[in-house]
Amino acid sequence: MQTSGGESERRKPLVIAGMPMYNEEETIGSVVFQTLAYVDAVICIDDGSSDSSARIAEKCGAKVIRHRVNRGYGGALKSLFAKAKEMDADCLIVLDSDGQHDTDDIPKMLQPIFDGDADFVIGSRFVDGGGSEDMPAYRRLGIKVITAASNLSSDLGIQDTQSGFRAFSKLAIERLRFDSEGMELSLEMLEDANEKELKIKEVPTVIRYDVPKGSSFTALSHGFTVLAWAMLSLS
Repeated sequence: MQTSGGESERRKPLVIAGMPMYNEEETIGSVVFQTLAYVDAVICIDDGSSDSSARIAEKCGAKVIRHRVNRGYGGALKSLFAKAKEMDADCLIVLDSDGQHDTDDIPKMLQPIFDGDADFVIGSRFVDGGGSEDMPAYRRLGIKVITAASNLSSDLGIQDTQSGFRAFSKLAIERLRFDSEGMELSLEMLEDANEKELKIKEVPTVIRYDVPKGSSFTALSHGFTVLAWAMLSLS
């Protein structure tokens, strides 16, 4: 469509989805395929996988960036944000590659950014309308403790600081900086967004726990790492 002044049609926003990926060959294909229904491109960060995750993701239409060694969640997000900047993305949505997140919620995650109401959107299990199917009790307690500790050091009042389902505006993609390589990145990113006065919003989402997701020992060790980082932020 041409405007009365002969200006060219406004560019359609470029929306990309990013997925950290580590040995997810059983689920990555369906997640990529479902996600492509809502975005312009899917970027998978293959964080040192030893299985066929990268090959399957590419066959299903994703672009894959490979890490030769496993760098952790934070390392994967650094590569993802760098690629989003390189592609001049208008929106970036981050979700897990194991099928926990409902891709049908992607439009709901992006809408506050399109409306100008948020730069950083969190898919929350703990706001009205959100939830988690079969979340283990230890995980629920751990998230609540970490979130409470994090909120002591800020006035954000975020109810689900550990959600990996997140969306970012172009401004957030350009401004956010983080150093952590591990799961503590989830808190560091929120603190950086708050310091830079980015608008943060939570929207309800339901996360599945009936998909393969590592051992309880791994989840607990991640939890202790993130909690330790939150407590250090208070000192």
